[in-house]
Amino acid sequence: MPIVITPLQAQHIVEIVRKVMENNHLMDKVIYYEFKNNRVTEEYDRGNIVEISYELVRWWRLLLEIHNNFPVTRPVDYYQLLGTYLVIKQLEIPKIPQLRNIDTTYIKTQLETLSNIRKIRYSVPDWLDQMGFLAYGAEWEDELKAMNKPAPIYIRANRLKIKPTDLSHKLKAEGFDNQFVEGAPDALLIKTRTNIYSSSLFKEGYFEVQDAGSQLIAMALEVKPGMRVADMCAGAGGKTLHLASLMQNKGKIIAFDTQKNKLAELKNRLARAGVDMVEVRAIESTKDTKRMKESFDRVLIDAPCSGTGSIRRNPEIKWKMNTERLHNLLKIQSNVLNSYADLVKKDGIVVYATCSILPSENQEQIKRFLEKKKGTFELVKEQHIRPSQTDFDGFYIAQLKRLI
Repeated sequence: MPIVITPLQAQHIVEIVRKVMENNHLMDKVIYYEFKNNRVTEEYDRGNIVEISYELVRWWRLLLEIHNNFPVTRPVDYYQLLGTYLVIKQLEIPKIPQLRNIDTTYIKTQLETLSNIRKIRYSVPDWLDQMGFLAYGAEWEDELKAMNKPAPIYIRANRLKIKPTDLSHKLKAEGFDNQFVEGAPDALLIKTRTNIYSSSLFKEGYFEVQDAGSQLIAMALEVKPGMRVADMCAGAGGKTLHLASLMQNKGKIIAFDTQKNKLAELKNRLARAGVDMVEVRAIESTKDTKRMKESFDRVLIDAPCSGTGSIRRNPEIKWKMNTERLHNLLKIQSNVLNSYADLVKKDGIVVYATCSILPSENQEQIKRFLEKKKGTFELVKEQHIRPSQTDFDGFYIAQLKRLI
């Protein structure tokens, strides 16, 4: 059944996209508050608003190029962008004054011409297209295609409460069709677009929403019950929770981060998951970690990164990231890797991970690190998880062993 946008939905879509693109807000947060403040409760309304809002941000460059306004040099007509998208997708245009003058013929003619230019056809900024092509060559187009598809919904079974097989059966009984995921033993793919957070099983801590590729990061640490583990950039703790599950809630995990609000969210998630072996610590200065040198069996460094591996899930990343921000991130990544790797014991494992598909943030960082720490660490293995090949988000995972 084709999507039909109502005038009220169009209004919400325009407001969401305006706030995301003009106020530097995150898409999911803007949508959450738009629904909350305006009491949008119908699933049909929510579904259409979310889908089209994401699509307008995803195809931002293409839609603006059609109207000769990329980079933006004049005020953006958000209703015009909505109408342009609906024309491209051959969807019905709502009968509202703001969309009365949409020129269908002009849009189709412009689209045909602009589609010959790769960076416009796939709606990516120049810097990303250049870096991606340098990294992947002819295969870059495969990544661009994957980048512009909506992300699947993956969840991770909390083995402290339930086995993946039992979770699968229970979710099906609740009406959530799902299937197992090859290569990610704790993961389930939710096969229909649905609000999985409404499941009673989520509220009871039986699972977390987590991309299947992300789940491979905790597995790379090869943890065992009773170990002492540091999660150095824990954030809201998706990987912390997975590590606790893999360790059967036995041992010690210290979850570090500089952002106290994220750590507060982690505490709530730990309680829901039934985890009591995690200590949460805010990093105030380098002194907080220096005294713990060589005191952990495992160290996870899920480094701050460009997020280019998760663009299909967070399309606003394309327009918020730039080469200057990337350069700053490269310095941060190098600093955290060189500082936090020293927390692991001899023969212990450090995992460096990013949700980026750019070599500068991944294998090039590891190459520099190994040169600097020559003889102290060795690269055991690395994984390049590409959306085009796996249908997971994009990740890089390097497993390093301390030798002395």
